[in-house]
Formats: sequence, C-alpha cells, structure tokens
Amino acid sequence: MGFEFLLSPPHLGAVFVLSILFMNSQGLGASAHNSTGLLYREQGISCNIFRGSWVFDNSYPLYDSSRCPFIDSEFDCQKYGRPDKLYLKYRWQPLGCHLPNFNAIDFLTRMKGKKLMFVGDSLGRNQWVSLMCMLTSAVSTARTQYNKEEPLSSLTFLDYGFSLMFYRAPYLVDIQSQSTGRVLNLNSIANGDSWKGVDVLVFNSGHWWVHKGRMQGWDYMQLMGHTFKDMDRTAAFTHAMLTWANWVDANTDPVRTKVFFQGMSPTHYEAKEWGGSSSGSCAGETKPVGGFLYPGGAPNFETQLLYVLRKMSKPATLLDVTRLSQLRKDGHPSLYNVDPSSGKKGSPDCSHWCLAGVPDTWNLLLYTSFVILLFLFFINGGASLEISPQSSTEREQAASCNIFQGSWVLDDSYPLYDSSKCLFLDPEFDCLKNGRPDHMYLKQRWQPLGCDLPKFDATKFLWRLRGKKIMFVGDSLGRNQWTSLMCMLTAAVPSSRTRWDYIEVRGRMSRDMNRSLAYATGMKTWANWIESNIDPAMTRVFFQSFSATHFDSSEWNGTRTSKKACVGETRPVEGSTYSAGRPPLQLVVDGVLAGMTKPAVSLLDITVLTQLRKDGHPSVYNEDHAADDDLLHFLSFLNP
Repeated sequence: MGFEFLLSPPHLGAVFVLSILFMNSQGLGASAHNSTGLLYREQGISCNIFRGSWVFDNSYPLYDSSRCPFIDSEFDCQKYGRPDKLYLKYRWQPLGCHLPNFNAIDFLTRMKGKKLMFVGDSLGRNQWVSLMCMLTSAVSTARTQYNKEEPLSSLTFLDYGFSLMFYRAPYLVDIQSQSTGRVLNLNSIANGDSWKGVDVLVFNSGHWWVHKGRMQGWDYMQLMGHTFKDMDRTAAFTHAMLTWANWVDANTDPVRTKVFFQGMSPTHYEAKEWGGSSSGSCAGETKPVGGFLYPGGAPNFETQLLYVLRKMSKPATLLDVTRLSQLRKDGHPSLYNVDPSSGKKGSPDCSHWCLAGVPDTWNLLLYTSFVILLFLFFINGGASLEISPQSSTEREQAASCNIFQGSWVLDDSYPLYDSSKCLFLDPEFDCLKNGRPDHMYLKQRWQPLGCDLPKFDATKFLWRLRGKKIMFVGDSLGRNQWTSLMCMLTAAVPSSRTRWDYIEVRGRMSRDMNRSLAYATGMKTWANWIESNIDPAMTRVFFQSFSATHFDSSEWNGTRTSKKACVGETRPVEGSTYSAGRPPLQLVVDGVLAGMTKPAVSLLDITVLTQLRKDGHPSVYNEDHAADDDLLHFLSFLNP
C-alpha cells in the first residue's frame, strides 16, 4: 500500500483534509500494517478515507470485548444481553482504497514517551475506551497502570512511557460554580491548563449542547460578562468553539502538539431518517445503512464546527467520522446497557456506541492520520507541517493573482544552477561557454503582480513525479525548456559522495529518489533478510542507532554561524536531553524494528548520548585536509 497525502484547498484554511492516494500493491513484500509499507507509492487513485461504505469482514471485531477490563457498562452490549453479533463484523471500506491494518506495536512505538489525551464528553470517552481495548488486546503482556478519576483518567503503558488519557469536559469551556448556580462561561477555558504539554490532543463536543431539563449540565450561561438563563444553543456552541480555537492558537505549538477534532457523532433515535418507521429508533437494528449515502442530512452543529476550524491560525485535523457513523444505525447499545451510577438497566441509548464497534474505526482513522503526519514529516525534511496560504489576505491574493502578468526583477541569488556543471546543455544554448561576456541576464527573476512564486524545490518536484513521465513535444524551443529542467533537477541532486549510480526498487531503475524512502526500503529489505536467515537461538543481532552529527549549532540552542558548527566545541551539551529531538530517519529504524516478527535484533540506542557530544568530532583535525571538516565521525576514544 502506498500513500500520497494532499492538504486542504486554500478555502479550508488551517484544516487538514486527509486525502490519500493508495494503490494496489501485489507482491510488495510488506504487509499493509507495516509502518514502512506506507512509504511506497505507485500509480493509484485519489481516495478520501472518510467516504465509503461498511462491508462484512469475518475477521472482525478487532478484539474480544469480554477480555477488555476497561469497557464501561453503558458500552458493553454483549455483556448486557445483546443477542445479535452481526454488527461486530463490519469493516469500514473507503471508496477506491484500503486502510492500513491497525498495528498496536507500531502505534505504541510512534507514541513512545508521549501523551495522548481525549478531551470532551462521553463520545470522546467511548473512543478512549475503544483505543485502550485495541492496544491492550494486542500487547497483553505489556505493563500498564490504570487510573480512573474525575475529570482525568489515564492508562499508562510503562514499557513505552506512553500515557493514554481522557479529560471530561463536555462543553470544552468551563462550568463555574457561582452563588446563582452552575454557570457555563462561554469565554472561559481554565480547564485547558490540564491539556498543556500533551503531544496529541483529540477534542470533541456537541451532544451536551442540546440537553434540557434534568440532563442540562448548567443553570445559566455567561457571554462577555452577561448572564443568560438560556440562549440559542447553536450560537452558544459557536461562541464556545471560538473560545476553544483561540485556546489552541494561543497554547499549542504545531511542531510539539498535534490537535485533532472528532467530527460530530450522530444519533439514531428517528428511524425515518434512513427510511424506517416513523416511530422506530435504533432498537432492533442489526445491519448498517447500505451504500455510502445517508438520507438524514447533517447533524447538529456540523456547519458551525467547520466554520470555526477554518478560522484557526494553527492546524487542527478533522477526524471526519460523521458520515461513516451515520450509516451505522445498528451500532448503538440500544436497550443493552446499564447505568453506571445506579447499576440498573439504562434507558434506550441510540447515541453512544457498542464496544467493540464503530469507535474502533475512529481509532483506525486516527492511526492512519498518525501515519500521514509522519509521512509528511519525512518528505518535508523534518520541518514542521504548514498549509499555505493560511490567512484570508493570502487567500485573496492567490485567488486574484495572474502569475503570467508581472515584471523581471534583479535577484542576486540567481541563476538556479551553474551552467558549466550541467552536462546536458546543447552548444547552441550554452552562452557563457561560447563567450558571452556579461552575466547580468542570469540575475533576473520573474515577479508576478501581487503575489510571489514558490521557490523551485527539486526534491519535491521529483517526489510528485515519481513513477511518472513528462514529455516535451515540439521544436527546439521545447528542447530548450527540456534541457533547462534537466539542469535545474540535476543541480539539486548531490553526486560527489554518492556510492552508487542508480537505485533499483522492485526491478525499476531510478537515477535517484527520495532518500528517506530509499532508506526505509533498504531497511525493510534488511529486516526481511534477518528474519529469513537468522535463528535468534544461534545468532544475536544488534543495530546501532543513528550516531549524531553536529553541523548546525542551533540544534543545541547555539547560534548558527557557519556550516562548521562543531569547530571549537570543547564540552558536551549539558543535561540529558537534546533539543533537536530524534533524527527523522531513526524513526524509520524504530518502525522497522518494531514491525519485525522475530525478536532477533537489539537496538543499541546511542543516538541521544552522542547528540550530547558536540565536542567529540575530529572537526578540522583529520588527515585529509582537502576534505570538508569532519563533523560526522567521533574521536576513537569516544566511540570505540
């Protein structure tokens, strides 16, 4: 399975729309759930993972609910008498592609040393419990620590240092106890102090906003200092969501924290929405709605949620589970639940979801999203993810700008390549070689009126065109452009220290390819060789993790003054952490090792300890004075 991930079009602002290009990968040599399998890409079709239908799959459910100790009584349908089991056997099938299988070890490896928190109402808790079951059923021997409190509960996987948490905040904004009673303050989110520093936040809200009477969680609402007995619930929800969005923008760093919002989970109290009886509900339903369209329309507040997400300045990823959940009229507890507060049979529930069940698919989509974000991290060279243009001004400029109208401006960073080093120039195009005395013509850059062109990025260009063909068809002016593009691309591909001339993957030869993908492919081939040829009882295999380089002093909070950053360093980095974090390619190694079936390889994880030794390189003190200063190797007594 291969993936290409597309961000949202400009009108969606800072919202990620997870759109994936999958392909059929017969004979790929890597199962779909392997973290490295996603790094392959071939010809395929565009696929929205949130659009599709439910198909019968006898391998489901993903776990046995009777063996998961975390399921609340209101979600445990089988335990409380639901007679049918067909609802457990449905798998979400996007149109035109397949989701990766859920790999608990890969998930835990990705989240090692991190925190994931679900924040919201009981639908967020539904998803949190589901994920605990999915993980613990697959790593039953892992040491865990469970803490169930109010408002924060957690399950910590001690072997991974990973905390999976749920923070109950049905409205996201605060309910404050005042002399008049419980006040829902639409402008306050003091709860957010508990959410800071979390690596992955998954928010949800919606259902509690329509409750009235004894189910209503507040006595008054407060907006901009004014108190109301009640107000339009849609307007109240929108104000609260804007407060939440402002909190995210002010308190999260997209490089440090990934923010998700769970789309509106639907209810099925009115069977007429899917063509059933006018007096019916989800009770007695045993199959999903057929096809991929739901006739009942959008649920409450969906429009308002999308409006708020579009206004955010920092990216929030929408887990758009609404449509796929609308099709699952059969997935609710209905009559088969128990009220946890009273221990008695609960009221008919067409709001929450049975476990195992629909929330397992939500988590599979969350896992797929992690895969996407890591993939984008790789192909962007470890840089933070950005969506451009983000502001309304930028969007208006982009929409109104004709890139073919403008003028030429002087730019000293031009030309884009050195013509003397391009092997493909025909004599009739090679002006400098043929004696042209001036160089000013090389320094002109095209500047459209009202906007800027992106800088040419050869790596991204080649990645987008991987496995494809471009052909210029025409006369010598077409050849002129073809030669230009060859020079632009090859100038960006370093070759002086390349130990090979071509790369071959599955019989296909390439002059070069994305190096992260090449490395991942090579590592997987190596892992397959180990598993096929090494008997763990006879041979012990070790893999040395990435030995750090120190070319950029800003990585250890220094000042980047030159490429030769370690020159003159005489002491290690103080403390036990390195601010630049784990090298992106080491994450590939972690994923490959985690996906191996034989316990044959031990990781000598020297990365962090060598990262701290900025002072340990030969620097300028090496025998080959003609070579670049050595910021890669270590002095022998440091790295024997």
